[in-house]
Amino acid sequence: MDSQAIIDRLKISYKTKSDRELADLLKLPQGTISNWKKRETIPYKEICNSYINTGTSVEWLLTGKGNQKEVSSEYLNVPEYKIEASAGHGSLVEEETPSQYIAIKKTTLAANGVNTSNLMIIYAKGDSMEPTFNSGDPLFIDRTCHEVLPDGGIYVFNFGGDLFVKRLQSSFNGDLLVISDNPKYQQMTIQKSDLEQINIVGRVAIYGRICA
Repeated sequence: MDSQAIIDRLKISYKTKSDRELADLLKLPQGTISNWKKRETIPYKEICNSYINTGTSVEWLLTGKGNQKEVSSEYLNVPEYKIEASAGHGSLVEEETPSQYIAIKKTTLAANGVNTSNLMIIYAKGDSMEPTFNSGDPLFIDRTCHEVLPDGGIYVFNFGGDLFVKRLQSSFNGDLLVISDNPKYQQMTIQKSDLEQINIVGRVAIYGRICA
């Protein structure tokens, strides 16, 4: 197999024009792609990730034969992170690598009101959101939602270096209310002047186990 041709097809799949753009998009050190070409390396990991992220056919990436895009599957591969969102000391999701990908039927997601493919799975920790969901329950996070919607909702967010999952609601004066569904936990407020410190990872679209 021709590594140069495979790399060129990878650039097509990600809609990048140069080796530098592709390396930046894949978060690879500069020079990695040049080394692939010199050593005739086949980037199998990146080929698999291209299939997952773009739907590009593995056969086409490797050989140039067949259709560039796979026939639309009834399943969506959702990345799972072994991360727990709690009342603190959570991980920064952006710095983590998925532990695996879980295939979920698109019809199941649609039946639960989810109309985006940009999802991730993490896990709840602690009892602050009971009875809505329990510690250890999987949380399907809509990563397209980085702002609190007018009707509020349950969000995963980084604040002060920790990862939280709470109900967020904007107040009339611009402050942000942080609400635990468990009544034994007091409501908190993030002042309007401190909102730049909050980084919303996404909105909880589904919680608990759903039929794949």
